[in-house]
Parts: sequence; structure tokens; C-alpha cells
Amino acid sequence: WSSQNYSRSGLIGQWDGIENAGVGVHDATATTWKDLSGTIGGLTISNTVASFTENGLKKNASGVMAKVARPSATIRTVEVVVSGIPASGWVNAFFMNHSSGGNITITVRNSENKGETEPRQYFFDVSSHGWSTSEKPENQTLTAIFDATAASLKDNSLFFCNGTRPTGNPYGNTWYSSGSDIQLGGRAGYSTSGDATTKGYTIHAIRIYNRELTEAEIARHAKIDQIRFFGAPDGNDGMAYIQDGLMGWWDGVDNVGTGQHDPNATAWKDLSGKDAGDFLVQSKTASFTAN
Repeated sequence: WSSQNYSRSGLIGQWDGIENAGVGVHDATATTWKDLSGTIGGLTISNTVASFTENGLKKNASGVMAKVARPSATIRTVEVVVSGIPASGWVNAFFMNHSSGGNITITVRNSENKGETEPRQYFFDVSSHGWSTSEKPENQTLTAIFDATAASLKDNSLFFCNGTRPTGNPYGNTWYSSGSDIQLGGRAGYSTSGDATTKGYTIHAIRIYNRELTEAEIARHAKIDQIRFFGAPDGNDGMAYIQDGLMGWWDGVDNVGTGQHDPNATAWKDLSGKDAGDFLVQSKTASFTAN
């Protein structure tokens, strides 16, 4: 498992907590979080606010953890992997002023009482929308898909947590902030606000795409994140392989379906689900082993 197992098509920003200094390279003392996509650029780390663990950037003090100049490219999908959300306070995992107006913000709160009365836009909150506090997963891959052609970023936007959509609709807010950087862990000029003062959590990865990821890609990314960052079992279901452009896939372990094996099968199933189709096994000349 590596940073390269995620979808590559349309990837314009990738910061990985395990491979924070390059593909296959980790540096616990790094002051720049390398962009593995090679497009947007490295995030500059504030050493007084955050430091690298073995698999992410942990917030130790108030302030913005890291920042990089906002890209000019259209952003359609943002994925943030975060853990250690505190019982009180809230986490501004990702913030960016959007070129078409408003802001893209991915925020996590554990508090059910947000204490706000104003209508909200552009703000995605995982706390009470779709599941109760007791149901929320501790380790989260948060995915937001934005419709840049809509009247506002909120319109037609989608939100996912660990690969699934909440049953309720996340809501949004128009934030005010200085600068045009991508910012992690707070907003410049708001050193005393809730998102800036909350600490103790870890951001494990950020991925930015200039296209809308499919629901299958979102679910696959969330599963890979759980395996790589949080030690979940991989199930040997072939999720590690690159899916982009895959048009035929026959797997000796999963020969009749994902996670399924039949040594007596007469057809070798195409797991890609594309047009290639199943192989018909010639029983006189070949038979399945365990793999």
C-alpha cells in the first residue's frame, strides 16, 4: 500500500502523512509537506503549531498548521483524512478561498450545539448531519465534491464520510478570512477562533482533484485510508490496484467476484465490470488453484 494506490486522473494536489517527503519517503523533521502530485506545491509547516508523526501532521498549539498558495485550477473534489477529533471544540481541517466566491471549508465538530443562528453556505459539518455522536467514526476520510458551475458552491455539492453519504444534508457557511492560501488547522487572522485553538488532532492526508470522483472511487479511497493510516485489515480484495483506465481485471484469488473464490469455476470473472467480460475456462486444459 502506498500513496500511489489512489486514483491519479485529475489529481492536482496530494499530501500524504506517511510519504510526507516524497514517494516512499518519510521525514519526521520535515518543514515542508511535499505535494506528491507535483502540481500545487508543498505545504509550509508552522513548526510552532504542528509536527509530523509517523503517519500525519499533528496539531500541538493554536494557529494555522500549514499553508500553500491556492491553485488557479478548478477544484471539484477535496478529500481530507483526520483523526483524534476532540470531544469539544471544532477542527477546520481544510480551508481555501474559492476563486468564484465563497470558501471551500471542511470542518469537523463533535458538539451537537453549534450555537449559530445564521444561514450557512459552503461549510461542511460532519457532526450531527446523518448520524448521532455515538455513531460517528473516530478516523474519518471526509470527501466534498463541489459544483463550480452552480449559483453557489453549496448548490449540488456532495459530502461523504468514510465513503458513504450521510442521510442528512450537510450545511454551509460563508466564512471571512484573509489571504488566498490553502490552510490547514485554522484560518489566518483568526487566532482565537474555535478552529484555531482546538488542538491534539492529526491530519493524515489531503487529496485535491480537478474532477468529480465517482462514488466507487470515494469508497475505495476511504478503505485504503483505513488500511494505511489506521491499521484496518485489507481483506485481500485487490483494492490496492490502480483503477484509472482499468477495462479488464481477472484475479486468481478473487476469481468469481470480489472476496470470492471457487476452485471449480468454469468462468473467470472480470472484476472491472467493463466490456471485456469473463474468460471461459477450458476444463480439459486448465483448472483453478487457490490463487
